[in-house]
This record gives sequence, structure tokens and C-alpha cells, in this order.
Amino acid sequence: MECLSGCEFQKLREGKFYCEYYNSDLVFNVDDLQSDIKIMRCESCVKQDIIGKNSIQERAIKIKYRVGLLMDSFYSFKDDIESEITDIYRILKDLENEDK
Repeated sequence: MECLSGCEFQKLREGKFYCEYYNSDLVFNVDDLQSDIKIMRCESCVKQDIIGKNSIQERAIKIKYRVGLLMDSFYSFKDDIESEITDIYRILKDLENEDK
């Protein structure tokens, strides 16, 4: 995938294109016939899809990706959360019983 035109993180350094966001050298192709340079996004940029055109479709994809990460986080800590909630519930039941 090609980098976005005018991406604020894209820099030219020592004759190479560099992405300051991902700290990565960028591969580029030069078309001498059309005096065109195509700078390609690094693998992290494509995978994480944080930097983009912000079209409605692209934003929906970003939200879906982040919901997936949120679900992964939830399931990673689900047992711990469940255990803490159970302990809190037990304490509340004890308090209820003492009040009677």
C-alpha cells in the first residue's frame, strides 16, 4: 500500500524516506518516465491502520479492529475480574447478613 500523500510522519532523511511514527525506513519506487515517486507504507502502518484517509469505511474498519483488541483484553482479564466481583459480592452478602 502506498503512503498517504503529505503524511505528517513521512520524512526524507539521508536520501531515504523514513516514518517518524513507526521509526521505520520506507521502501519507495521511482518512475523516471513520469517523474513519480511512490512511497510504500511499512508493515506496521498497514497492520495497525492508525494512519489513513479517515473515510467512513476506513473509520468503521478502525473501530472494528479496536473492538477486537478490547475483546481480547477483556477475555485476558476475565477470570481476574470475575474473581474480584465474586469477592465483592461475598462481602456485600456478609454485610447484609450482619444487618439482620
